[in-house]
Order: sequence, then C-alpha cells, then structure tokens
Amino acid sequence: MDNPNTMSAIELAKINIKGIKIAQPYGTLLGEPEKNAVIFIWGEKGAGKSTFSLGLANALAQHGRVEYIPAEEHFGKTLIDRVKRLNATHANLNFTKWKSLTRLKETLLKNRSAFCVLDSISVIDAKDASTVELAQWCREQGIGFIMVAHATKDGKYKGNTSIAHECDIEIKVTKEGLAETEKNRYQILNAIDVPFGTSGNTIPVKTPTALSKHQHEMVEDQLSNNETSTDKELIQFFQHEIGLTSQQAEHWVSKRGTYLMNPKHTEPRENPVELPFTISLKQIDKLHKLRSWKRVNSLLGSKMPCYAKQHSGESERATLSIRYVPDYLNKRYIVELLIDGELKTQICTEGVKGGFKASWAQLVKKHGDLEVQILAQDHAKKVLGAREYRKQERLQGYKPDCLPAKKKKAPAKKSKAASPKKSAPKTKAKKKVQHKKGTSRKRKPAVDLEAARKSRAKLDAFLEKVLS
Repeated sequence: MDNPNTMSAIELAKINIKGIKIAQPYGTLLGEPEKNAVIFIWGEKGAGKSTFSLGLANALAQHGRVEYIPAEEHFGKTLIDRVKRLNATHANLNFTKWKSLTRLKETLLKNRSAFCVLDSISVIDAKDASTVELAQWCREQGIGFIMVAHATKDGKYKGNTSIAHECDIEIKVTKEGLAETEKNRYQILNAIDVPFGTSGNTIPVKTPTALSKHQHEMVEDQLSNNETSTDKELIQFFQHEIGLTSQQAEHWVSKRGTYLMNPKHTEPRENPVELPFTISLKQIDKLHKLRSWKRVNSLLGSKMPCYAKQHSGESERATLSIRYVPDYLNKRYIVELLIDGELKTQICTEGVKGGFKASWAQLVKKHGDLEVQILAQDHAKKVLGAREYRKQERLQGYKPDCLPAKKKKAPAKKSKAASPKKSAPKTKAKKKVQHKKGTSRKRKPAVDLEAARKSRAKLDAFLEKVLS
C-alpha cells in the first residue's frame, strides 16, 4: 500500500478496532466508543453538565491520562466540592488551567494524554470554527475529546452548527436529572440518571449476593414503575420492606435508568417493529402524504435524526437532514438535502406554483430511493405512523384476543335485522304519517282563499256606499 490515504477492501476488513469499556452507569449510555471519539455534552444552566462530565472523566481515567480543563470555574470551591462529592480521585485524572488553544495542544502532546475534557467551549467562542478544528485535531492525534456547551433560551445548544455533525456522541443533560443521547454512532439511543453523588462512582464494585425470586420481582416492579421516589427513598424501601442489604440496594438502584427505559427488563415485550430497519423517502411520503415543512421536520429533523447508510463515503451511518429556506418576498422556496452536514441537493420552486409542497415532490422524485435507517422505537412509531404501527402490533400475535368477541356479536346483529315481520309495520306507519301531513297542507290554503274573497266583497260594497 503506497498511498496511506487509500486502502483496499481486503486490507480494511483485516483491521479490528476495539471500543473501550466504560464503567457504569456511563457504559449503558455510551456503549463501547473508540478511544479517539468526540463527545458533545450540552444542557441548561444548573442541569448537571459539569457533574456528568467530571464523572465521565473519572470513568475514562481507567483507560489513560485525562486532562480536565475547568475553563469557567478554574480551581475554585465548586470544583473541589464536586470532586469530593463524586469521589473523582483517579490517579490518571488531572486538572489543567485554561490559557489558550496552542498551550492546550502543547500540554496534551507533552503529557501524552488519552482524553481531553473542555468545560466549557464558551472560552473559545462557541460559534467559532476553532472548536470543530480542535475536535478534528484531537481525533487525528488519537485523543478522545469531550466538550461541554450551554443551551440557549430556545432550547438549542450554543455553538457552531457543525459541532453536532462532527461529534460521534451527543448528550443532552436535562433539568429533570437525565442524560439523554440525541446521537450515538456506537449503539441505540438511551438515557440514564445523572449521578450527583458517590452512588454514581465509576470505580467498579463487586457484584452483591443474588436475590430470591420474590425479592427480584418486587425490586424490578419498583425500578420499572416508580418514577416519583428519589434514589435514597428507594434504597430505604429495599432495605426495610424487601430485606436487602445496603450493598444490594445501592447496586439495584444504580440500574434504575435502564429499567425506566425498558420497564419489563427481564422479559421485554416484543417490540412491534424490529430495530434497526430501513425505509425509503418514497415510502415515508406515501405513508404520511407530506405537504408541510413542520411534518417533515418532525420526522427527519434534528430532534429525531435519521441515518443513511454509506452515502457520504466517510462514515457507515451518515446523518440525514432536510432544510427549508423560503424567500416569501421573491416567491422562491428552497428545499435542501444534507448528509453529514454537507449539502447534496438543492431544489428551488418559484411563483404561484412553487412552495414547500412542490419542492418536496421534486426532491422525492430525485432521491426517493434514498434509504434511511431507524434506530429507536419511538422514532419508528413516528415514521411509520399510528395505523402502520398498529398493524405491526396485530401481526405480533394480538389477533386471538379480539377475534372471538367479533364473531359472537356479528351473527346476533344480523339475525335481528333480517326479520321480515318487524320491517313491514314500520313502512305502514310511515305511510300513515305522510297522508296526514299531505291532507293538512292542502286544506289550509283552500280555507284562506274563500275567506279572503268574502272579506274583499264586503269591503268593495262598503266603499261604494261611502263614495256615492
């Protein structure tokens, strides 16, 4: 292989890239990413972004040196309290003051760091392209890069729009205490509770003793259905009511996030749709008859990203998105197709016959065969629609519950309606009513005419006498 930028399919197939196993609960959220993966964490103020990023940094320290840059807090009291609360004291976890981009790169190369956590990217100017360049530089050097950003008032992240396309994993931290993956190239989208205390410590703990069948059922019922109680309340309930030890209670409460995502954890219900599955743009258009931009954005927008297989030539699953740019003054309506953030197609319609509907129709004609990969069950329900989703549920074995009731009721209704004796008197009654209505209408105008003629004759006679 003379050229390092090209590689044959045989040589590529021989390469075996193993992901890193991250300690829980972060492993359930991230999967097994590559060591030089780019992770993007964002959320509102006070949601727990810094807490989550510090806990993740402590977990990644098991795989190499981590440089944590607290650009906003520096070495202040809040950082020290957070380190103590999370027990983030791994030997490979190091804290470095922020000075400049060049000094950061020099530090990472000098210390041979495996990971870099920048909290937050606002020190660089989040909208600047240098954040994306830093992420690309870290990837080339084999350094895992974790960047933290704030959210705007509109509920979107502050920063360059290409950050979401550059990163491998995008995590949104909500004020409800959840860390949700909005993009993950290594596994299906998931969510966990943000570990705010030592219960979320990333140092692996020895597995506790097994539970009895009765205890196991009660614990799983609480983990799957109890969304109101705090972790401390659940631990106390497991100890006093179910008879678990403190080690057992803490172990099972740490799994709470995975149980809430999958309530029937041990025996999961068969999902109506097997994931992942592919569907073309033509099929989506036929199912929904898409005519508005809001509807298309809800199916293929940034909230529920779709993945197109091997269309960009760079990644196995390229993110696909649709953008609508209307110019109402000049009556120009542009629909754009983007793959991995790069513009692939731009369709413009003008005048009275233009609009989103016309532009979308042309896009479907041109790229209707483009297949989109659906990874999450919630996304599948949106893309397929309620009717198609119910059809898939019926095919999973829900027919026997409904068919017997329908068969018993149907013949009973037909036998009652089909009796000829009861139908005859109804027609007679209708005819009698019609005769009465008809006669009453004919008599009224006849009586009125006679009375009018008589009164008119009397008036004429009276007027003649008076005038004469």
